[in-house]
Amino acid sequence: MIMKLPSYENGLSVEFQVDASTSEQSTYDQETTSSNVEMLEKRNICNSLLGIDPIFLRMVLAEALGTFLLMFCICGMMASMEIMGVQVGLMEYATTAALTVVVVVFSIGPISGAHINPAVTLAFAAVGHFPWSKVPLYVVAQVGGSIVATYTGKLVYGLKAEFVTTKPLQSCTSAFFVELLATFIVLFLSASLTNYDPQSDHYLDFLLAWPLDWLS
Repeated sequence: MIMKLPSYENGLSVEFQVDASTSEQSTYDQETTSSNVEMLEKRNICNSLLGIDPIFLRMVLAEALGTFLLMFCICGMMASMEIMGVQVGLMEYATTAALTVVVVVFSIGPISGAHINPAVTLAFAAVGHFPWSKVPLYVVAQVGGSIVATYTGKLVYGLKAEFVTTKPLQSCTSAFFVELLATFIVLFLSASLTNYDPQSDHYLDFLLAWPLDWLS
């Protein structure tokens, strides 16, 4: 609606466009709708070409990246100490792993849940917190990220890939039960933190990291 008010000088009139804000809002709504339609079209194209939901693809890639970062940081520390000829205790290695877990969980946790371990994915699926249909690609992403991190460390530091692998110092039976106990503790803590007090949200990553430090 356009209103005309008479002017008292030179017989001029002043026009006020009252509906300017309404017109701008309508234009903004049209642009937003058009943008949403384009996003949906792109998503449908990805679904038809890849046969996978783009959101789930982001989750899988986040798991691969998170596992890669964790393994590469651990391998990088081991390789650096070997190159410099410095002897480092288990506490230093464990602290590196724990702090890396904190960074990874903060980074990809909102995207994929930051499992970064096939055991965590399988356990959550077994108790119904994670759909079984997503388990295969999650496990492939985690294992693939670990393998790529190992060989990336080999290329960067020029060491044999076998150097950054762990080997049991005692019998396989002892190693099996140690791994069983350690995995049980980690998963028990992870499952317990799924029902947490919202006020402690910022401390969850540290609560999960320090047991990993101790178990390492």
